[in-house]
Amino acid sequence: MIFLCLAVLAFCLLAAAWRDLVSYTIPNGLSICLALAGLAALALSGGGVMALVHQTEIALAVLAGGALLFFLRLWGAGDAKLLAALAVWTPLHSLTTLLIWITLGGGLLALLIVILRRLLPRNWLGLAVLSPSKGVPYGIAIAVGGFALILSARSVIADTFFPF
Repeated sequence: MIFLCLAVLAFCLLAAAWRDLVSYTIPNGLSICLALAGLAALALSGGGVMALVHQTEIALAVLAGGALLFFLRLWGAGDAKLLAALAVWTPLHSLTTLLIWITLGGGLLALLIVILRRLLPRNWLGLAVLSPSKGVPYGIAIAVGGFALILSARSVIADTFFPF
């Protein structure tokens, strides 16, 4: 069952990145599924009610920060919800690491988009991301940060299931 939760994590991150790339939207269902899979993984690990409460508190705090960024028009609402859902999988001691990975991924993504916009000024591919009026689809950076965190063994899953 734990591996099913990990598969859901991977699927949701990839699907969110793809949807953000092609439509600049991240469906609520993906964020909900990601959060529920994280809570299920915690429950299956035997972390107890306090672990579930603690990770939910972390996710709600991240959602509040994301909502602030949304209201300041720096992020989309889907980005805030996706990051909050990913925070369910992220212990407090790894939250800064996750944000650093997301920031690095976002910076590289922004650089790539700028380069592609200059190389393909007519946008003959028809991709919205190549339109100069569009921003950076940050769901991709959030997915990159999520995978980097998991692969660096600094997640709730890694801490819980692979503590050696």
